[in-house]
Amino acid sequence: MRSQTDHDITYQGSDAEDQLSAVLHRTIQYGTHLQNSLDDIKDNTKRLFWWTSILVTICLGLFLLAQLIRLRKELTTLVQYQELFRRMWEEDREIELERVEEQRREKQLEERRKQARYVARSRASSTDPPRDIQRRTRIGSPRRERAAEEPYAATSPYQRLSPFGSQVDAALDTAPLQGADRDEWVRRVASMTQGLRRDYYGNQSQGEEEGDDGGDSIYS
Repeated sequence: MRSQTDHDITYQGSDAEDQLSAVLHRTIQYGTHLQNSLDDIKDNTKRLFWWTSILVTICLGLFLLAQLIRLRKELTTLVQYQELFRRMWEEDREIELERVEEQRREKQLEERRKQARYVARSRASSTDPPRDIQRRTRIGSPRRERAAEEPYAATSPYQRLSPFGSQVDAALDTAPLQGADRDEWVRRVASMTQGLRRDYYGNQSQGEEEGDDGGDSIYS
């Protein structure tokens, strides 16, 4: 009877130990599983952070690249505008220099024209016939008719004094500044001047001869 009781106590003790060991084993397994879960979460978090960092880095790189491309375009446009403004400034400067040079040439040409007119008036005043010849010339009608037919016989006092005529004066007023037309203009003015001078001095000589003949007839 006593042995049976001891056997029951021993069996109950072993059963309690088995239950305790099973509880401890399950607790250890749960702790291990929890530790593994935490490790997995940690690894996943690290991977997520790594991928997130990579994505952020890629986005920042693309943004910086886009900004650099935009900055390059802006700088290129700025350089083009600067080049355009520089060309416009150079063109304006060349135009201004040409305008100043043209004004200077016009002033020189105007001075030459004034000198030519002054010389023409001086020559005309120096080549005028004496007053008695002028009076005798006014008496003769052929002289008047020839003087009326002369191209330089105009109503202007200046044109009456000019020995070259209004055509030459008009050609002098419309003289080209430069180019091939200037040579043609010089030849044309020279031809007109020579012809008019021959006619003028020929008519003057003829008028003097007629005046001398008229004077001789009067005195006779």
